[in-house]
Amino acid sequence: MTVDHNELIYSQYMVKSYLKPYDLHKSAQLLAFNNYENEAIRQLKILKIMYGINISYEKLLDDNDAGFVRKD
Repeated sequence: MTVDHNELIYSQYMVKSYLKPYDLHKSAQLLAFNNYENEAIRQLKILKIMYGINISYEKLLDDNDAGFVRKD
């Protein structure tokens, strides 16, 4: 899903406000699909450090990925 730059900025603001695992994962996915690889990898590092959830950058781009299971 490709979105415009302003929508990406807003989504990043929301993620920084809440920092829930599901939101970090979806934000990383959105960034990856919009060719912001470094920023997506940064979100994945935060996800790993804060919640111990390790997801590869390649997994974000996997079309067969059923998605992140929300547990909150």
